Amino acid sequence: MSKNIYTEFQIKELEKNPNIINASERSISYNPEFTTKAVKAYKKGKFCLLTLPIFIMEKVKKRICHA
Repeated sequence: MSKNIYTEFQIKELEKNPNIINASERSISYNPEFTTKAVKAYKKGKFCLLTLPIFIMEKVKKRICHA
């Protein structure tokens, strides 16, 4: 289970993103097409976080940089 707990505001912001299917307090479900493109881009070293809200970008950067 995720340690992240998203606020109502963050959930609403996430749901505005076309790459996100569903968001709740503890999880985010991404569009399968976006997931496939993101994984391929990441493997090529070209993953771009600009399509995600800033509070998500920060968490992803921490995971990638400190993995």
